Amino acid sequence: MKRRTFIVQGTIITGGFHLRKFLPFPGKSKISDKSLYSVFKTPDTVYYPFVRWWWNGDKIEKNELARELRLLKQAGISGVEINPIKFPDRTNDLGKRSITWLSDEWIQMLEFTFAEAKSLRMTCDLIVGSGWPFGGEWLDEGERSQIVVIGTRLLNGPLDFEVSLSELFNEANPPIYSPFDDRKMEMLAVKLVPALFFAVPGSIVCTCVRKIV
Repeated sequence: MKRRTFIVQGTIITGGFHLRKFLPFPGKSKISDKSLYSVFKTPDTVYYPFVRWWWNGDKIEKNELARELRLLKQAGISGVEINPIKFPDRTNDLGKRSITWLSDEWIQMLEFTFAEAKSLRMTCDLIVGSGWPFGGEWLDEGERSQIVVIGTRLLNGPLDFEVSLSELFNEANPPIYSPFDDRKMEMLAVKLVPALFFAVPGSIVCTCVRKIV
């Protein structure tokens, strides 16, 4: 038997075993109660949609957590994935206190939420960090996320050019929404390259590559 023929026939046979319990074969007067059609018509709650549940700023209260779970349940939601994420310092705190992520109080809130979800027959999941990227302020430098940024400055020569390291840092200063106060900056390279894309004779581009952790 050729390989292609074997694959085709094997696929048909395998699929037939799965379809056998759903289709009316001789000797069956109707589709069984556990058929694909009945599951589609009245699915179990495990087949209902899940949603991501943002705990913005970890400004959470037991009554509100329970209320939102019940609203989701009523709307046909079967499960939630909790995403606790930090508010930037300059964001309006809405007059609500933030609970420190992974503190004893925060863990108690999480346990309460799991219990409430279980009582509602809802699945409750939790992502592995406090937002993107996963981590926290207590991580060592080698474990923090790093970013490499390129900055450029067009120079028209001939000329003597002098620039400070801080100025080059400013040329490669990415907009970070919530910067870490203790972040460190490192210059990886500074290069002068011909400005091939500019129609200015004798022009060069000063390119700096900067790493931020």
